[in-house]
Amino acid sequence: MDEALIKRWNRKVRPEDHVYVLGDFAYRNRTSVKDYTDQLHGHIHLIRGNHDKRSVEYESCFEEVVDYKDISVEVNGVKRRVIMSHYFMPFYNGHYYDTIMLHGHTHKRRNLSSRSRSRKKSVGEGFVVKPTM
Repeated sequence: MDEALIKRWNRKVRPEDHVYVLGDFAYRNRTSVKDYTDQLHGHIHLIRGNHDKRSVEYESCFEEVVDYKDISVEVNGVKRRVIMSHYFMPFYNGHYYDTIMLHGHTHKRRNLSSRSRSRKKSVGEGFVVKPTM
């Protein structure tokens, strides 16, 4: 299955693309992370998840490793702010101003309302590819 995932990744991601992985990269896997990242196209930025290791060896496999990322991208000719985190945050920098929130996953909690204004603008469980200019 790893080979199929790597082939699918490389069909979509060009070597010059920047890919933001929203945490838990290669969770519970026996293969080393470096073995994966060496085969994958793109500059891989890791937004740290709760299952990502905190070691120099692990983090050296990525372009950068951060807990939270705030970037600007152009979407249909309009500049948009994008906040990325492994965790859903109901309140984040710019949440009232058309900012997009991308997050890795959400554990079900009764106290998080799915009707909240910020939740409508969040996207979970994935990554975003940003081509370099």
